[in-house]
Amino acid sequence: MRTIKEWQEEIAKFWALRGFKITEVFKEAKNRMVFQGSFKKDEPTVVKIAGYKSSLTIKTANTLWKDSEGYRKELAKIGVKVPGIKIEIEPESTSGKVYLIETAPHVGASIHQLLSRTETPDPETLKAVDSCLKDCFEPLFRSVSPGEDLRIGIDAVCRNFCIQEEGIYYVDFLPAKLYKAGKYMLEYPEPTDPNAISLGYYRHYTREGILHAFLVSLEHIRPEMRKLFLDIIESFLKDLGEKTVLYRFQHFPARRIKDIPKSESEEMIESLEFRDLYDLRDIACALVAGNQKYGREELDYFFDLTHFQSKPLPKESIEKAKNILIKMLHGDDIPKGKIHEA
Repeated sequence: MRTIKEWQEEIAKFWALRGFKITEVFKEAKNRMVFQGSFKKDEPTVVKIAGYKSSLTIKTANTLWKDSEGYRKELAKIGVKVPGIKIEIEPESTSGKVYLIETAPHVGASIHQLLSRTETPDPETLKAVDSCLKDCFEPLFRSVSPGEDLRIGIDAVCRNFCIQEEGIYYVDFLPAKLYKAGKYMLEYPEPTDPNAISLGYYRHYTREGILHAFLVSLEHIRPEMRKLFLDIIESFLKDLGEKTVLYRFQHFPARRIKDIPKSESEEMIESLEFRDLYDLRDIACALVAGNQKYGREELDYFFDLTHFQSKPLPKESIEKAKNILIKMLHGDDIPKGKIHEA
């Protein structure tokens, strides 16, 4: 099997031969690469290449392609702003498998980029977060009856929302988040473990889980703005009349962590499990926000440690995460920096 570096070098050569100049790499991971660039005299273009570690079969690529385009159309139908995309299937140079390549016009900086570039909680940043809730989340929530979980899901991380003058665009369609053939689509490959399915459903198809994932994504980048993010989300929930979700938000463990004795905080942390992953991350962000000793590097380590997709985290990873949180309660040194290669 190719290394990540070999895979990415092959991709870079492929696009250079097409006359495409890569100007910025947004994401490099084991299963995909996302970058921006342009052909000669063309407008900036964003390219997403899915290799899924050992590439795809043509049958699988075709299924992902159709699901992705169907998902984009369903989002547009309920009022979420989405760019036009072009999806191609390209053969890999050394096997009978293929890459799935998505190209789309660059529709603006992502909220992740905006948060990373600004140093103070400026009005532009806060307006973008508020607009994201109204432009992308509100249409989803209104597409079903009050209190009903969604049939069209979303991956609510900051890099998936891009800022344009006319509003916020959602730009991540692969893998699709749709209710299809009696099942909720979550990842590729689809998880089979009940715990991974349950948490995936929470973060992609429930009002509370989507907003919890969004909050955690925001505060991972800018933990010192946590209170401002909470205020914006709570105001959004009040405007929509989402009393149940608002109550849950106001009683997340991270909201109480600094207001109760440390012994009680430790007990609360120890009680958390894999299903409470977003509470674990939320607590980490709250503790970083409340202690200048910690910062983005500590959160990067914690988020790498608690990253999951199709499989639940090993028990030892959850225990290590809880131990880190308890150390943070007491102001002790904790690991920092990236764990994984990408």
